[in-house]
Amino acid sequence: DITQQQCDAIAMKLNSRPRKRFGYKTPEEMYYGR
Repeated sequence: DITQQQCDAIAMKLNSRPRKRFGYKTPEEMYYGR
């Protein structure tokens, strides 16, 4: 079983990881335009 808090932590890790396909920007930067 996984708690919501654990899911949120996993999502935060994935969305703050730079991606080569986005020119090394994070998905978060791409989504919010930062």
